[in-house]
Amino acid sequence: MEFWTRSQARAEGRFDEFAKIFSSVPSAVRPAKEAPLLWPAPLWVSLLQLPFPRPTEFWVTRSGHQRIGANVSLTNPDVGFIGFFETDTSTKEALAIGKGLLHEAEAFLKSKGVKTVYGPLNYNTWFPYRFGLPKDDELTFSWEPFQPKEYPQVWMEGGFTVCESYQSVGLGDLQGYAEKCRPAYERAAQEGYSFRPVDADRLESHEIPALYEISMEGFRDNFLFEPLDPQGFAGIYVPAMKKADLSYSFFVLDKNGKEVGFFYGFVDQGYLVLKTVAVRNEARGKGLSNALTYLQATAALAKGHSKMITALVKTGAQSESYKKKATPLWTHDYVLLKKEI
Repeated sequence: MEFWTRSQARAEGRFDEFAKIFSSVPSAVRPAKEAPLLWPAPLWVSLLQLPFPRPTEFWVTRSGHQRIGANVSLTNPDVGFIGFFETDTSTKEALAIGKGLLHEAEAFLKSKGVKTVYGPLNYNTWFPYRFGLPKDDELTFSWEPFQPKEYPQVWMEGGFTVCESYQSVGLGDLQGYAEKCRPAYERAAQEGYSFRPVDADRLESHEIPALYEISMEGFRDNFLFEPLDPQGFAGIYVPAMKKADLSYSFFVLDKNGKEVGFFYGFVDQGYLVLKTVAVRNEARGKGLSNALTYLQATAALAKGHSKMITALVKTGAQSESYKKKATPLWTHDYVLLKKEI
């Protein structure tokens, strides 16, 4: 069993080696049909090289592919994260290796003084986290958590319990949804707010900095939030947004023309995906997220789309409010796990 820290990788120039391990998963771990959903090696290289301070990061690999990673929270030394988990599920013996990796990660974090562990969580919540639970349909999206069905059980047998639940809900009647959100848009306009689409031509010069400022303020009170520096934020969002059709993403501006909120969306497999929304504290409680989704829905309807997805929403009042405005078609559930060590 190998044990690497990120500083070793940097010093030894082993990022390419890391990338091969992280992007090459044998068929015994992941079926071939999932290969298109796995991140390619170049993306792993860029992820591992992002300029975040991660002094306690480590990687454990076994048999070249089975792996796990862990790091201490940058904002709370009592909290640690375990992620990047991949193990063979084909036999009991193989699953035992996965349990061993989980034990090694816990032991590492405990040695650093960590008392509470969350997972699966890759680095922090800016990156993929959560386990997907069994579902009744064959729909799979690259932006949602997915893994062999045995993974959550491996963790729960190791003492982890569910601490947070999330949902993505497929909804029909996009036209009806837009009509229900129209009053919020009209009210915001009457109060002096204006709206504009995200501008792909000045993505890096203006849009990303504006998204960064709103996100740092709008997400500050979110569960397990950790700040990100501007370069790291750009490293995550620029590649994704350069590939996306930004005609479904909008800013809301105050009377002075200052961006005070945004909603990032895109179309995937015929669905309008409502992915990320943030509003500055000063503009909250004014229905601006509903106003923004009105514009998103209108843009999607103009291009012939009639369905939408509320993506990765924490289970509760907000997820229920979306369902009341449209016709539920399906639900995908996810969980984040926790353990005291």
